[in-house]
Amino acid sequence: MTFDIKVADATPALYDPAIIFAAGGRAGSVVSATNTAAPGDVLTSFCTGLGVVQPALGSDSVAVAALHTTQLPVTATAGGQSVTVLFAGLTPGFAGLYQVNFIVPAGLTGSRASRSRPGRH
Repeated sequence: MTFDIKVADATPALYDPAIIFAAGGRAGSVVSATNTAAPGDVLTSFCTGLGVVQPALGSDSVAVAALHTTQLPVTATAGGQSVTVLFAGLTPGFAGLYQVNFIVPAGLTGSRASRSRPGRH
């Protein structure tokens, strides 16, 4: 008897707080209704499950000096609008923790959640 087990290329999940400021005077602080992001701000979303990275790294290894980027393309949206992803890969100093760095686009209003999604495009 044989069995087939299908495994997804990626199964992303965002951490909460999902988004922080990546640069500038507010670097490391959480984006919130009282600490909003402006167009041009660089933000980071932390997540798991973005799949295989290059250069390859063992599943129990910690990402150190080299940047380990995702093999699958990662897209992100804010308020339904596509954003520019600057980096998607493993967070240095951690095992299995990914980050997606992106730029807040012009034309957004209010406080809306962002989503990041790996996939084949």
